[in-house]
Amino acid sequence: MLAGVLVGGLLGGIGSAGAQGSGQEMVLEKVVTLMRHGVRPPTESAELAHYTDQPWPSWPVADGQLTPHGVEAISQLGRWERAQYAAAGLLPAEGCPAKAEVFAWANRGYARTIDTGKAMLAAMFPGCGLEVGVAPGKGHDPLFTARQTEVGRMNPAAAQAAILEKMGGSFDRPRAELAALLPPMQAMLGCCAAVMCPDKGATCSFGDLPWGFTVSSNEGNVDLRGPLNTGSTVAQVILLEYLEGMPAAQVGWGQAATRDEVMRLAAIRLLKYRYMEGVPYIARHGASNIARQINLAVEQGAGIRGADSDMGPPPAKLVLFVGSDTQIAELGTLLDAHWQSEGYLADETPPGGALSFELLRTPDGRRFVRTVFLAQSPDQIRAVSTLGADNAPSRSVVMPAFCKAVAEGDACPVAAFSQGMRAVIDMTAVSVPAWRQH
Repeated sequence: MLAGVLVGGLLGGIGSAGAQGSGQEMVLEKVVTLMRHGVRPPTESAELAHYTDQPWPSWPVADGQLTPHGVEAISQLGRWERAQYAAAGLLPAEGCPAKAEVFAWANRGYARTIDTGKAMLAAMFPGCGLEVGVAPGKGHDPLFTARQTEVGRMNPAAAQAAILEKMGGSFDRPRAELAALLPPMQAMLGCCAAVMCPDKGATCSFGDLPWGFTVSSNEGNVDLRGPLNTGSTVAQVILLEYLEGMPAAQVGWGQAATRDEVMRLAAIRLLKYRYMEGVPYIARHGASNIARQINLAVEQGAGIRGADSDMGPPPAKLVLFVGSDTQIAELGTLLDAHWQSEGYLADETPPGGALSFELLRTPDGRRFVRTVFLAQSPDQIRAVSTLGADNAPSRSVVMPAFCKAVAEGDACPVAAFSQGMRAVIDMTAVSVPAWRQH
């Protein structure tokens, strides 16, 4: 989230130069963030057994839950961010902020997102008892996983057509791109169980897995089926093993024991994102709901009023949404923007990674939005490093496409940001937020 208080200049420090050509220092007034949960085990361990005859490493918690190691890494991030906010004058350096100054909301569908929010708040504001809000009820949360609900419901035929168009008309292009990435994973796993390739008899490799689409039971969501989808899942599990701090002999059974080897496999996941969350039709249905709340929160801080202004989150200096990498990838597609974090491939969103929107004001009252991506490096998470001036998280400026022509330095005039966001949001895929429901 926040690593610098002023627009422009060095990315890693506080006290950077003013906006290009203005020479004016900007004061941080508000931060709105969408972050990914912390380190977790696989979400479906039983399914992974089909892809290798080797036993997968054991984890200290049940499938999909935030690990104690993940809590520690998130806590390091929270303590570091508290210091940055204090240095910026956004929140007090000690003690508890006023209750209305912080608003946190997590995806109700996964305990790991709620627990990540709790870990962040406890580390940032110890002993203050700040709570993480969640929508009532159970199941998929329309704010964070809209494509799994009626809010982000897609036309399956239109979704598949959009994906195939991105692929060049068939699966041939991604099949060829994936072919160069599969050998090390194939060698590592010895994939797959014959049941996964019913047409191949006793032998079955990753490349033999049938390509296609799956449609959700409510016929409103579409996903890929085959080696790209499966390879993406396995690559993410190997990355999580590394970040969890497992011994090198356990990370990919010792065949992905180094960071470089882990990231070589991670390219499969980024390829899958290109052809799913990177498809504008998919992203609009998945991210418009959360994007609207982010934009309303920014507008609220800047004093911009619209017909739907009362649909935004409660006013706060720090607004924290906790979801997953899927929503962040979809939001990146809406923004048509990219980021690069130390130790990762381009556009990767590791555990605890976040897209933040900083609202800044010049002495003469002009307001700007600076979009940044913050992430701990793989080795910072693996070692649960103490973060500080000499060991700060990686921070990169993210420039939305609709801001490039009007940006001053690394920031976008708030009116242009607001208008650009409203233009990319699909208002048929938004809902009344839970905090406004009666």
